Amino acid sequence: MGPKETASIFATYPAPYLSLTNGFLDQVVGTGFLMVGILAIVDKRNQGVPAGLEPVAVGLLILAIELSMGVNCGCPLNPARDLGPRLFTYVAGWGPEVFSAGNGWWWVPVVAPLVGAVLGTVIYQLLVALHHPEDPAPIQDLEFVQRTDSDSTHL
Repeated sequence: MGPKETASIFATYPAPYLSLTNGFLDQVVGTGFLMVGILAIVDKRNQGVPAGLEPVAVGLLILAIELSMGVNCGCPLNPARDLGPRLFTYVAGWGPEVFSAGNGWWWVPVVAPLVGAVLGTVIYQLLVALHHPEDPAPIQDLEFVQRTDSDSTHL
């Protein structure tokens, strides 16, 4: 708040109406969606996106999450997105207020994405990955199979 409000250029801070509990839930849900989406994109047993477009799909996924949930607190979704810049602002002159602002908000963007990533992975594994058909037996080398078949016809 006040003249030191420019710290929000670097790190995330909650909107005035957002409580710590709601902010925590916001980050858990956002990161959970991110993990489910990334796992769905890179899972080779899914139909997936065309080869080489995975980064574009992940970027669009992040854009969708940011546009739908970012107004509450800037959508950190990753502890490195917030903790490093917050430490920088502490050292660069904004002082200890960067850790006390928002009723001690600083720990939410560090802990909630970790919880959300684990929950998103568990949800994906339980609802999608466990229901994939078993992997088929590995295909043998075609030359070996042809040689074996031709050897058996000469017997």
